[in-house]
Amino acid sequence: MIIFLDGTIIHNGPFCIHLDVHGVGYQINTPLSVNEHISLEKLENKKLKLHTRIIYREDARKIFGFLSENEAQLFDFLRTLSGIGPQIAMNLISTYEINSLLEILRSKKIDKLQKVPKVGKSKAEKILFESKSKSKKLDSIFEKMSLAASNQSVKPTTNDDEILINALLSLGFQEKEILKAIAKTEVKLSQDKPLNHDNIEIWIRHCLQEI
Repeated sequence: MIIFLDGTIIHNGPFCIHLDVHGVGYQINTPLSVNEHISLEKLENKKLKLHTRIIYREDARKIFGFLSENEAQLFDFLRTLSGIGPQIAMNLISTYEINSLLEILRSKKIDKLQKVPKVGKSKAEKILFESKSKSKKLDSIFEKMSLAASNQSVKPTTNDDEILINALLSLGFQEKEILKAIAKTEVKLSQDKPLNHDNIEIWIRHCLQEI
């Protein structure tokens, strides 16, 4: 079992990075927090250590990477909930910052959960019900996690608009609803936080709230 990977960043995207670990390239699925950290600390082409989980399927093997073991344990916790696979767990962690997600789970804000890609009303209800029954485990994870939130930014590889749209398409949304969400987000953010490589992850989060 691979519990962490420590290597050089050779690609950084909104939900996936590539690490060169002693000459072997790894594609790692990541939540937005990883990419925010990379951009905030200016770690492009520099070293990064990720705590990992490997999910085996019949036709594929995917690696998921996190900044801390506690964040990885949150991923593990979410996957123990009924109907929550690795992708929805990542969607939950990426849509809301850790503290916000904790507040949503504890206060049973079903409307907030329904904004997460691929989480409808029925699934949101199950998440809240099971989170309550496993509250001790959830509290234990969050007690050990840092409460500091990172600024949101990402280094684009192509046009910023294209990166934003492709990131939302990768979550399963249709282009029509994505463009509507971007238009609403533009009204809110265009003056204070215009779309560029420093703000693209802020735009992703706000678009997810609008879809």
